Formats: sequence, structure tokens, C-alpha cells
Amino acid sequence: MIKKFSNFMFMTFKKASLNRILQIDFVRNVNLTGKILEFGTNLNSSKRFSLFSKIQEPNELFFADKSFSENLIDKHHSYEDLEKKLSYNDSKFNNVLVFNVLEHVYDFNNSINEIFRILNIGGKIVGAVPFFYRIHNAPNDYFRITSQALEKKLTETGFKNVTVKELGFGPFTACYALLFDYFKYIPLFNNLFLIITIGCDKFLQIFVKSRLGNQYPISICFIGEKN
Repeated sequence: MIKKFSNFMFMTFKKASLNRILQIDFVRNVNLTGKILEFGTNLNSSKRFSLFSKIQEPNELFFADKSFSENLIDKHHSYEDLEKKLSYNDSKFNNVLVFNVLEHVYDFNNSINEIFRILNIGGKIVGAVPFFYRIHNAPNDYFRITSQALEKKLTETGFKNVTVKELGFGPFTACYALLFDYFKYIPLFNNLFLIITIGCDKFLQIFVKSRLGNQYPISICFIGEKN
């Protein structure tokens, strides 16, 4: 618990959003092996989530995005649009990572269907979407997807052992997440503000039966298996 709190404070000091901090904490417990495809990033990025997961041998990393320039296209980097049919063959990958990507895809249904198609049997989709987070165009920001919508879509597509997890603490921390872009430039105050809001949510939770983090999620993470 102390180590986790220290990581939270360090990453907050480094101007990481709470959305990203919670997602990294989630992916640290995910085991990956085989051929791994991650959308929305590249091999040289320090922000790619495959960097924080438990990757085991043998493995091979691939990356895809529709904003890749021609000089980045190679064996491991592909120009792909999740609103269209992907160029990959059926059952090509063991794992597909989609962190902070699906909210930018207008044809959300097609993206999940295509990811299911390119996964092999036993393969996993692992990802997350922000919920209480500002509009962030890349180039467009279409959705805030609920956990119920994610679970239903993944299940209807054919994924089994679906896990959807809402990450957050409550309404005070949700306010922090919305104000983060302005407070992150004030050294240490950002850390203090986060501690205060988490403390307020913990205190409020004493008087509320339902989990506040489920009602005010900062981020929603998910895993599904293709069986």
C-alpha cells in the first residue's frame, strides 16, 4: 500500500493524469506473451502501456495507429483505422491493447469486431477508456463509454471471461481529474489536492452503501478472452 501510494504521488508530481496513473496500476498486473499488438502508440514511446505490463517470453511487439507517417511504417508499425477492416489476417495476435483509443473511434462496434477477428483462440483484448476526463481531440473525441456498454459489447462479440473494472474513488476525486490540467503546473499543490480529494471520498464512502468509485469512475479498464 505504501509503495502504491508513493507511485501515485511520484507520477502526480511528474504531471501524469489520474486517469493514466490508475490505468498503469491496472496493466501492471496483466500478463502478456506471444504476438502483442498495441493501438495508438509506437515502440519508441515512453507512454505505451505494453511498457508497464508483465510481458513474458516469447513475445513480439507490434503497433498500429491511423496517424502514423510513412517514415514510421515498418515490420512492427502499421497504419490502421479501427473504423475500417484491419489489414491483419484472422487470428494473428495473442493480445491486443487498446488504451485510451476507443473513445476516438466513431464506429465503436466495428473496432471491437475487428479486434476479435485478429485475435487467435485464447487471445486477450486489454484496454481502458477514460470516463471523468476532459475532451481530448486526437483528432476527435466521440464517446464516454460506460462499463455496462463495454461488458455487453464484448460479450455479444464473443469474448468470454470478460472483466470490466471501474477505477476511481468518488465525486471529489472526479473533480480533481477535471481540474488536473490547471493544477498540474503548481508544484506539490497538485499532490496535496489529490490527497485531500481522495481523503474526502474515503470519508464520504463511510456513509454511502454503494461504491462511489463505481458511480464516479475516472477510468474504466477491461479484459476479454477469445475462446
